[in-house]
Amino acid sequence: MTEQVSSIGLPGNLFAGKTAIVTGASRGVGRAVALRLAEGGANVVVNYLSSDIEAQDTVDLCINKGVGAISVQADVSEFAGAQKIAKETIERFGGIDLLVCNAGVWDGAPIEDMSEELWNKVMNTNLKSAWAMTKACVPAMKNRRRPRS
Repeated sequence: MTEQVSSIGLPGNLFAGKTAIVTGASRGVGRAVALRLAEGGANVVVNYLSSDIEAQDTVDLCINKGVGAISVQADVSEFAGAQKIAKETIERFGGIDLLVCNAGVWDGAPIEDMSEELWNKVMNTNLKSAWAMTKACVPAMKNRRRPRS
């Protein structure tokens, strides 16, 4: 069975004027999400841990869709890394509207072979990072609320 790629486009103004942060966006699902958000008109912040060339490629592809985009290297499993991303996003785009917590790792092993250090790495990246990013971004996201009429 071959994989079918959907050609359904998003309206270019769906996220116009919005800024999105996508963690783990240098490749895979995070990259695909970043590109779809850019297609919908959102400025995109591409977070990555170590793949700077892939992150820059994602940024370039987003910019080619007519939006602003930057990459921010940070370890989202640490609150300081999450704060760095939020700070750089606000400095560049003036606020945060959308947050996609996509960063994740699995360097798994059978439980009897898994070290506590490895377990902590998986839990911190896959779970603690969502808390850290949310805590770092929610104050700015609340400030972006637009009045309703």
